[in-house]
Amino acid sequence: MAEGAVLVIGGCGFVGFHVVKALLEVKSWSSVHVMSRNPARNQLAGAFYHVGDMTSAAQVRTLLDEIRPSVVIHNASPIALGNAEDWQYWYRTNVGGTKNVLDCAAAGTYVKAFVYTSSVSIIDKASFDYVDETAPMATITSKLNYYSKSKALADQYVLDSNNKTGLRTTCLRITSVYGTRDNQMIPGAIQALHAGHQRKQIGDNTNLYDACSVRNAATAHVLAAKALLRDQEDPLLKVDGEAFFITDGHPIPYWDFLRMIWAAAGDKTPLEEVQVIPAWFILGLASAVEWVYFVFTLGKKRPKMLRRFFIEHTCLQRTFSIEKARKRLGYTPVDDRDGMIRAAVEWELQKEVEAGKQKTS
Repeated sequence: MAEGAVLVIGGCGFVGFHVVKALLEVKSWSSVHVMSRNPARNQLAGAFYHVGDMTSAAQVRTLLDEIRPSVVIHNASPIALGNAEDWQYWYRTNVGGTKNVLDCAAAGTYVKAFVYTSSVSIIDKASFDYVDETAPMATITSKLNYYSKSKALADQYVLDSNNKTGLRTTCLRITSVYGTRDNQMIPGAIQALHAGHQRKQIGDNTNLYDACSVRNAATAHVLAAKALLRDQEDPLLKVDGEAFFITDGHPIPYWDFLRMIWAAAGDKTPLEEVQVIPAWFILGLASAVEWVYFVFTLGKKRPKMLRRFFIEHTCLQRTFSIEKARKRLGYTPVDDRDGMIRAAVEWELQKEVEAGKQKTS
């Protein structure tokens, strides 16, 4: 039985593409639609694509009235490595855009479920061990970066809006995602390999790191959408108004994960040739560099490379509990990390080859 139409905001991005793919594979929706500012890329046969800006209330309302979806999945966001020093850049898209889409969806009578793609980066801590959804979220005054703070504000707005007009909402707090069509993790790791950075390591590599394949991330979105549409009588299995951490479910040391990517790209650097840099030193250096940038640019610029936020990911414990998602969403992550990394690396290397051919043609 078809469960109505579904609209994916940002369905032409990395995760969005795979969410659309998963929705089409389930075949339980009457139609699958995508709203994107640039819908000419990352298209899939069987989905319907629409040009639109999620920050425009008029454009969102017009498209919702045309499609009349029962589910809206909001997956759009600038990448975390984007315009770091401009708060309005992040607020306008992640907060203003999310409020706009959610408010437009709540204003009608046909949208029943709203799934927001949030992030684990909203947690207001630098290091944590299997933290659950009760962990404190970032606020506007937190010392985290603008991306994290804007995602946290949007996350809270989505949860606070649950059932105010009969629209059920949920947030999926997804950790670092990898897979084919990746535009952050895999390309960044390959660039580091090209630069010879595989011969350096920050910290002693005892800190565990949670990642999430894009397949698992997409599956979680489908499960969340279906769960919101179901009548749920057991309060212990409540989904609406709730947030869920989404990971692969088996963290490994951070540098082990990176070396899996580098090995898939052909690297054979022996561990005895890797230079280990003390974590305390590089974290202190990153803090100092950020302070210098802040003072001499009056807070208008931040370093592009040596940012404490990114360094912390390499040398501090960052693991998340997915027990809530397992129990309430029925989320069971597929353990195919090796295969997913190989496929993603092959995709990235082929893209580099094609880009090289274009430059020489």
